[in-house]
Amino acid sequence: MKKIILHAVPVIISVLWLVTKYQTYDPITLKGPVFLKFYLLLLSGFYISVFILKFFKEQASKTTFFFMIFIFLLASLS
Repeated sequence: MKKIILHAVPVIISVLWLVTKYQTYDPITLKGPVFLKFYLLLLSGFYISVFILKFFKEQASKTTFFFMIFIFLLASLS
């Protein structure tokens, strides 16, 4: 449960940024540098959460793997 919450924080932050800045919930409709900003915010937040897990000596789990697949699919769809 702790890992899901830790990995969900970057997703929530990036979606909140997207809603406040561009008034949309759909990042796939964004084009060019706007999507790149969203994607870099999401990706950097995910890697920070992975480093936090490594700092607390937690192992990467299926949750981490699923979030990596989600981020990859998001990039490949756009």
